[in-house]
Amino acid sequence: MIGIRVDVNKEIATGHIMRCMTIANKLKQSSEVLFITSEEGYKMLDSFGYQALMLNNHNNIEDELTDLHEIIMNKNINKLLVDSYSVTFDYLSYLNKLLKLIYIDDLNLFTYPVQMLINYSPIFADFKYQDNYHADQRIKFLLGLKYVPLRDEFNENRKLNTNESVSSIFISSGGADVCSFLNRIIPEILTSPKIPSNIKIKVMSGKYVNQSAVFQSPRVMFYQNINNVAELMSSCDIAITACGTTLYELCACQVPAISYIDADNQIYDAVYFSKHDWIPYVGDIRNNYEKCIYNILESIKTYSNNYELRKERASMLSALVDGLGASRIADAIRLL
Repeated sequence: MIGIRVDVNKEIATGHIMRCMTIANKLKQSSEVLFITSEEGYKMLDSFGYQALMLNNHNNIEDELTDLHEIIMNKNINKLLVDSYSVTFDYLSYLNKLLKLIYIDDLNLFTYPVQMLINYSPIFADFKYQDNYHADQRIKFLLGLKYVPLRDEFNENRKLNTNESVSSIFISSGGADVCSFLNRIIPEILTSPKIPSNIKIKVMSGKYVNQSAVFQSPRVMFYQNINNVAELMSSCDIAITACGTTLYELCACQVPAISYIDADNQIYDAVYFSKHDWIPYVGDIRNNYEKCIYNILESIKTYSNNYELRKERASMLSALVDGLGASRIADAIRLL
């Protein structure tokens, strides 16, 4: 049995549980998989038909170890994938003595006592994992864009051509939109003289985002909890997104994008993608909203007026992410 420990709520982005479900889909082809999660995570996993157990909520993640230990023993879990920013060294050390432990890392907060470490960000080299772990041969590293865990649809629905004109913009703010980005950027796009008035806006959001008056326009289409995300993305000519899993999904769909950040862990990818001229980064909306909005409108204008730029960016993004990362991760976990 393979266990997956992950949560989702209004503070923790749905991208964490989505990437774990993507990996679970591949693992289930040859292994039994059990999710271990909090109340909100249980509801989401149940709606997708995944087997899950719900832990009691604790203020400190180490307080759950007794209950988690009991689940591991009762369910004969011999491998555990953990995806949580709340983990501590002591928490992982405890679990590492019980089974084979895999951790998905985005922040490199400390030296993780695990058997397998996954970081699919292109900036993984800056974390100097091999140096920090002294080339420990007992640890398997899965590093870089080849391990981005995307659903099968992102391998099957790759955009083939770049349209000569921009007719639609894809916008995503993540599962919670904690900074109310949608309520502010949509009116700006609709009223800006820089943006052609015939451009449609396709908004994708998670379960914690409520439709508001700003979406009540014939130019705005709202999509929530859909199962054809790749198809929606590929139907658009450019995209605006917070950094995170959506950034990689847009790469696979070959959609030229504009990125911003609304959480600390997003800055690495934002700067790296921008530095390599793959996806321009407009700033941190928590610190300077007006500047970010201005930069977004300018970037939309630039993309709208430059077909060759969009075509070039689409080609570069396609080469970065092939949509097969989840299969590679699952294969490595099976061999662990």
